[in-house]
Amino acid sequence: MRKLILLIILSFFSKYILSYDTLIEEGLSINNNALKINDTSHEISFLLAGHLYGKPGLSILPALSVTNNIAVFQDKELDFMILLGDNYRFMKAEHIHQFRDLFLDRINFPVYNAVGNHDINGGEGIFLRNEYLQEFGTVDYHSFKINNSLFLILNSELYKVDSKSDCSIKGAQLKFFKELLKKEKDYDNLLIFLHKEIDLYPSNNYESDIKPILKNLAKNGKKIYIFSGDLAKRSNDLYYKTDDNYDITFIHTHILDLIDDKVIKVSISDGGVPEFKVISLNNKSVKPLIEYQYSIQKPGKSESFIYRIFTNKLVFLFIFLPILIIVSWYLLKKNN
Repeated sequence: MRKLILLIILSFFSKYILSYDTLIEEGLSINNNALKINDTSHEISFLLAGHLYGKPGLSILPALSVTNNIAVFQDKELDFMILLGDNYRFMKAEHIHQFRDLFLDRINFPVYNAVGNHDINGGEGIFLRNEYLQEFGTVDYHSFKINNSLFLILNSELYKVDSKSDCSIKGAQLKFFKELLKKEKDYDNLLIFLHKEIDLYPSNNYESDIKPILKNLAKNGKKIYIFSGDLAKRSNDLYYKTDDNYDITFIHTHILDLIDDKVIKVSISDGGVPEFKVISLNNKSVKPLIEYQYSIQKPGKSESFIYRIFTNKLVFLFIFLPILIIVSWYLLKKNN
């Protein structure tokens, strides 16, 4: 009887307890796959990708560089994947369906997401966080630990100023952040995943609330990595940079559905530090991650001021079309 009771208890808790130094509740991945790592000496590997819908535009499909190279994302050596937000253009049924059908449902291991602004954007300035949670899970910021690495996935879109996020971590999420890092001691690597580049927004609370905590952790020997995947700051599509004063590394990657699109494979041995491998989605040659330095991209043709004027529908409707009508009327009248 005692053995039966023990088996019942173990089976009840088995869905929460992983094989070694890891506690992850089901439901935190956006594809409802539970993380399972069975070998205590196992080197964990995961993939990082940001901005899966590619170049901003009218398409509701994931970037072709993603869907045409789905084998990269299905690599059997991977234990899980972390997306860095903006997986689809809008939080609308047809957009989500395409994301699920062409990408998410084709991945057999857990996929986690650092929520992007487009992931909760219903269009016309409407943000649908609750609908996102209903669609993909019960939480949008959480943590888990594997071996000597602490993973922290945050939502950079919760605090908004004039309907836009400045990547502030405040309220309940800041409390969660502080309490977690105060409680957790037994780790060497701290990996933080957000959509936006938290250090590039002067108006947020990174300098006042977040950085002091990270600075103290770095002084105590923790290796800190902060990952992002947004386009808002016009950063180059892939970069690696370090804080000049502290052992804090910033790594950024985003997809634009271009020939240069890349993702990052991260591997961490038990007791080791993260190792990074850059993977081209179009079979182009790549460099070691550390050689991709931060820079600001100049607007391309599609983003230039003149191009936007000539392709803007309202400008065409209220300026160029009336001019065209007047000129046409004048020429007709002149010929008559």
